[in-house]
Amino acid sequence: MGQDWIRWTPSVAKADPRLLKQVSDFKPVDTPQARDAGQAAATWLRDRALRDFRSTVTRLMIIDDVLEGFYSLAASRVELTTSHRRNVGEQPVQPAALITWLAKRNGSQVSGVQLLTHALGTALKVSEDMGIVAIVLDPYDEGSAEVWRSEPYRFRTSRTRGADGSVRLWRSILVEGYDAGRKGHC
Repeated sequence: MGQDWIRWTPSVAKADPRLLKQVSDFKPVDTPQARDAGQAAATWLRDRALRDFRSTVTRLMIIDDVLEGFYSLAASRVELTTSHRRNVGEQPVQPAALITWLAKRNGSQVSGVQLLTHALGTALKVSEDMGIVAIVLDPYDEGSAEVWRSEPYRFRTSRTRGADGSVRLWRSILVEGYDAGRKGHC
């Protein structure tokens, strides 16, 4: 099974019309729990990813020439409690990589863990050159937040709140003494 990760940019879209069509036709997981968030992610991928490519990096997971899923990352920050900061620094606000979108194709055998693991690995690589201590996300809704807090994802609630009062979830990019992205675990 051939697997590739492709950074989605205007030049890639121009060079690969077949991939552009797959992005345009991307159908996310369609379960009651994920339907709204998945549709929002697919709309963003189709309508905004190429416009936002400088501020939000999108990676497409391609297996056997099929777009199986994607995630997007941007620079951000997160406010942590004192106990959460014990291994990352003294300041309450810490630098982070923000997962702006993450979705998989309806019917895909790819798991959310596989997409998250690659995002963690990308954040870990960036942390080698600039300070990033966490990966964060702003859940689409409370149902999504519960999924991200549960196993196997284990995100925690931060002190950071959106304008609407929603929570920002976070987790360290280092997991229990090993590099998440390098070992393929999260």
